[in-house]
Amino acid sequence: RVTRIVLDDRGLAAGAEWCDPAGQLHFQRANLVVCAANAVGTPRILLNSACSRFPEGLANGSGLLGRNLMLHLHGIVNGVFEEPMESWRGHFGSWIGSWEFYESDESRGFVGCGKWQAAPSGGPLLHALPAPGAGAWGPAHHSHIAENLGHDVLWVIIGEELAAEENRVEISGTLTDSSGIPSPKIIYKVPDNTRDLLAFHNARASESLSEAGAVKVDVLPVGLSMSAHLQGTARMGDDPGRSVVDRWGVCHEIPNLAIVDGSIFVTSAGVNPTSTIVALAARTADHLVSRRADLPTPDLAANFASPKPAREYTARAVKVVESVEPFDDAERARLALLADELIPGVDGHPAPSEVGIGAGLLDQVMAARPDLAVALHRALLPGTASAADWCHHLAENDAEARDALELTVAGGYYMSPTVRDAIGYHGEEARIVQPDTYPEYIDEGLLNYMLSES
Repeated sequence: RVTRIVLDDRGLAAGAEWCDPAGQLHFQRANLVVCAANAVGTPRILLNSACSRFPEGLANGSGLLGRNLMLHLHGIVNGVFEEPMESWRGHFGSWIGSWEFYESDESRGFVGCGKWQAAPSGGPLLHALPAPGAGAWGPAHHSHIAENLGHDVLWVIIGEELAAEENRVEISGTLTDSSGIPSPKIIYKVPDNTRDLLAFHNARASESLSEAGAVKVDVLPVGLSMSAHLQGTARMGDDPGRSVVDRWGVCHEIPNLAIVDGSIFVTSAGVNPTSTIVALAARTADHLVSRRADLPTPDLAANFASPKPAREYTARAVKVVESVEPFDDAERARLALLADELIPGVDGHPAPSEVGIGAGLLDQVMAARPDLAVALHRALLPGTASAADWCHHLAENDAEARDALELTVAGGYYMSPTVRDAIGYHGEEARIVQPDTYPEYIDEGLLNYMLSES
């Protein structure tokens, strides 16, 4: 892991120091250093690289390194329809995109934009486990799955975030990673503008699903906690006093240090940023290649082999789950009992004990999620309490064990072919798309790029 970027005596980037899993420091020399560690990792490296020339972090003469953190907060609106749509199919991405309300309009009470994208609602496990401890359990479980699985569609809304200097990445004074490198500390408050923007888009998306015939519409409570697409902490600009890198992604103060990730963004817009990040990275690469002869060269003859770090890094043990403590017969029987409480067998739906939740299905879950084993062992402790009372006890006193139990039961149950047959769910099936099966698209010319000239 990179601990810091090292400068030569002239203030040029001469390479990067990194720490291997054993805690040994190494140094990689370089004439040119390009940083692409995302909008948290990049300021972390540069801030951890503070030195006498740059006491507040490399390339931080503006004081803006780490500031203006922007997140794409999400709105998710779910509509349930009576007709079956097999809406578990496809990748969780943009089936259909809508820019109906993308243009900023201050008359709405906020500025900024938002993109909507229709998305599949997932398989039975996502419906059984909408949130830890909040699944539909007991006799209502099967009706909940039947009403929602394949019947619901999501509008996922990406809302634009405005840059705010107080939202920032700093270096923690107490936390380190497994290599002992100081960790990033994120200071972030959801801006009022973002709250208003998501409220507006959630309301419009709810209206659209209702008008489309949804019998039930829910705004999922994730908008201000579900985020993605880190941006903005090493912003681009022509003014060195108001930005970290120039218009080419090169640091104003270190001409052979470039940044090519989302940290250089000055606005988040309301769309996924990957394509823009890639385009800017390619643009920066072309610029650096075209100017390669003009770039100053660091003094690589200097002794950087064993630099003295500003902090002593000490390797720490990384927690790795190497094997699962085996479950004995009593625990397996206990699991079957508790599973039948969570998902009882009714109306043609088999109980978990009938399809082998305490046998092969448990082993399948543990093979996929060995990290659940420790908490699951606690959930399966012997006792005199009834299954219902014990499940309630876990929910009240050991949420981690209860969550492990729920995930194991639902995960194992819906891996059973018998269960999948009962609910009509067979997972994804590869389907070859032939352009000529969509004549209306051909007539409109939308598939011309896919068809041969003949």
